[in-house]
Amino acid sequence: MEANGVKRIDFKKNFILCEKPFDNEDKPRKYYFHDTMSVDYYEVYEDLEMLLSKGRSYADVYNSQKKVHELLNQSKVADAAIENYNSMALVSEKLQKREHPALRMIALFACGESENRDKFDDVVMDKKIRDWRNEGFAMEDFFQLAFNLVEGFMESYKEVSQGLLKKPTSKKRSTEPGEKEKSGGPNS
Repeated sequence: MEANGVKRIDFKKNFILCEKPFDNEDKPRKYYFHDTMSVDYYEVYEDLEMLLSKGRSYADVYNSQKKVHELLNQSKVADAAIENYNSMALVSEKLQKREHPALRMIALFACGESENRDKFDDVVMDKKIRDWRNEGFAMEDFFQLAFNLVEGFMESYKEVSQGLLKKPTSKKRSTEPGEKEKSGGPNS
């Protein structure tokens, strides 16, 4: 389907069809949707999830916040403000130099027939994105796919996480600074 020269993804199919691969091969490529992923792919997924929602990786956020915290503890408010500003500039720079995380997210779930789904490969991901760009697909379709696929994946992840969180503990930490720990189950 095309609208104003922009090709739309046919959501009724379980694949993305690229009739004009970027490397000018005569054979069209199909990228099939999968709803499971390896540990290797999941680790990439976690970083992309943060980039998709915040525009930064976990490492970027942690390192910046750690430095700001240290500076504030040393009463260096101006230095903390500068670090925070530099962190914002880093986000802006990263947003301008990388593929959009929605495209990369879809590349985790939409895989070629012979793709090794056990080990993540940036080169393979880049090839898919170049195919999609060359095909002229609408970016809105990738946003829709990313949020739909992530939502289903996240529901399963939340169920597993909630099951793990319901396990009783022998101690509960107080949320008030300076209070002693309370003993007992999760509701004491």
